[in-house]
Amino acid sequence: YSWRGVYELVQTFSVTSATSWYSFSWNNIDYLVVSSYTSSIHLFQYNSTSLSYTAIQSISQARAFHLHTFSTDGQLYLFVCVFSDVTGDTDTNSLLYEWDGTAGLFSEQLVQQVVTRGATQAVSFESNNTLYLIVANSYDTAQQTADTPSTLYQWSAANTRFERISSINTNGAQSVSLANGTDGTLYLLVTNSSSLFVSA
Repeated sequence: YSWRGVYELVQTFSVTSATSWYSFSWNNIDYLVVSSYTSSIHLFQYNSTSLSYTAIQSISQARAFHLHTFSTDGQLYLFVCVFSDVTGDTDTNSLLYEWDGTAGLFSEQLVQQVVTRGATQAVSFESNNTLYLIVANSYDTAQQTADTPSTLYQWSAANTRFERISSINTNGAQSVSLANGTDGTLYLLVTNSSSLFVSA
């Protein structure tokens, strides 16, 4: 939809069991990427001539629940929150891809696999020139509980990967968001399955 005083339909996309959309710009080009619970991750590029998005890549990955892009040291990355494997086991790997500037696509050679438990959302932020990633975990099938911690990671430029630094007590975390307080404090808001948790 496009805002023209009211929202008007401008384009439709054929995606099976879509779970999350994410928009980003890279090298002055606009992109959309969408995840699917049953099939693949699809990347679309905006065409300024046709004023529409064109599909340019499909990455086979079922159970993808949320997508997040970030850049560091001049490189673009895509983090894919994978909720479970195809058997329903939530103790699985979420995935980190990097942008291939020559191909103009995400390289399908993984940068990193991160162990998560029912990953539902990720958000990144910088503090003191250091990049961090928070991943919301919602359910542990092995323990059969939603009382499973979410995780904070720190980016290692030397190893080109995230390293786990701490856990955050959450219960069925469905989403995470960041907010800046008037005093400069950075707050993390977590939507648990039964309550809202705020941490500074």
